[in-house]
Amino acid sequence: MAQAAPRRSAGSQPTERDGLGCSSRSLHCSSARMRRPWAAALALLLRAALLDAARLRQVLQHAHWDGGRGFVLELRNSGNVLYVADVAMGGQTLPAVYDTGSSQLFALSARCQGCPQGHATYSRGLSSSFAPGRRQMEVHRFGSGTLLAAPGFEAVQIGGGRSPYRAERVPFLEILETRMDVWDNDSPFSAIFGMGRPGPNGEQALLPVLGVRCFSICLERGTPAAPGWVSFGDSAGSLLRFTGPAKSIALVEASYWAGELTDMHMPGVLGADVCTPTCVAIVDTGTSVVTVPAQAAGLVARLSALVSSRCHDRGRLPSLRFQLGGVPLELPPEAYIVRSPGSTGCSHVFASMDATSPLGPVWVLGLPFLRRYYTVFDWSAGRIHVAPSDPACAAPTMSLLNRTQGHVHAGDGRRVPMEVDLDRVRLPPWASGGQVDLDIRTRVPGAVNAG
Repeated sequence: MAQAAPRRSAGSQPTERDGLGCSSRSLHCSSARMRRPWAAALALLLRAALLDAARLRQVLQHAHWDGGRGFVLELRNSGNVLYVADVAMGGQTLPAVYDTGSSQLFALSARCQGCPQGHATYSRGLSSSFAPGRRQMEVHRFGSGTLLAAPGFEAVQIGGGRSPYRAERVPFLEILETRMDVWDNDSPFSAIFGMGRPGPNGEQALLPVLGVRCFSICLERGTPAAPGWVSFGDSAGSLLRFTGPAKSIALVEASYWAGELTDMHMPGVLGADVCTPTCVAIVDTGTSVVTVPAQAAGLVARLSALVSSRCHDRGRLPSLRFQLGGVPLELPPEAYIVRSPGSTGCSHVFASMDATSPLGPVWVLGLPFLRRYYTVFDWSAGRIHVAPSDPACAAPTMSLLNRTQGHVHAGDGRRVPMEVDLDRVRLPPWASGGQVDLDIRTRVPGAVNAG
């Protein structure tokens, strides 16, 4: 979104030099020119200062203030299947998945049984702010396993030292035993920071406790290491100042960032509207792919055949078009066609997941959706706002609206498939099937992908 500085034409201005004959753009200067004894010492001090500044920039570049946009936290990319950022708990820093599909804070304990080795862990013994919860243990069941956790309270800070989002008594769950594939030796995170709405059983959500009213997610794209960004602001307006035209989507219930999904179709692949009368779509930073319900299972099979034969002809593949909360959106081929590292073949990012809700079949719009649309999660208004983004998380330079179809278009013209480590793709906890309760009756743990 920031404009690049204009380039200086060759020879437009001579390089300025100081009294020692040294270039003002460099600290390198031959000792022959340093005729004063203090000059060499000064140069060494300046060089040390610049090195310290470089180290400071490395620390601060992951979390910083950005004009009117508020506090910005970098999301580190892990193979285009997962993004992590730091969270501080009791003065201890843990890499965490910032997960819009769940509402609680989980942290691997230093006392955990069966947890993989080599991960950063939380130790209550190293904290002066820990307080125990009312219950000693809780069992949490996910689609791919269970975990045993001890409730407690801790001083928590989003992102680390410079963040204003901090609270002294934040509820969390200290994981003491896990039988889930979500944490293996290669997992890059030790905590799950839930950014979701209050849980169906009345679990207290994290964000209001920490003073967060509104936040946005934008994921850069182009390489497996392209970062993402989560920005925290006082209002949706402050987070939308630097985007293109945004559309507002009403939430359909209180427990998830979910909207009403209608008019879902893909010409030549998914002809009939499978969301009749409606479906539900959960926007989830913790899911690597786009999941489709049983009613749209044919989409996965048909698209697999098309992609295998058209890997190098993606321009002829159709876009997936739909309306989310009455807003027409689309995922173009460059959003859903990917390839594995070291492979020349292509695949797609759709996965079958037989989940239903009282409001209709459930779709999960995971990372592929968030790479195409800058998304603002507006807590106080109970809405999501979306605007197309370009690969660098800036407003796109091309038209935002496909006027023939009326769909907000998030394409950037790229036809090179994104590289995704398909062996590490993760799905929501309920991926094995079942009821996703949107009527606040049964707690379904949210969305870090326990495959």
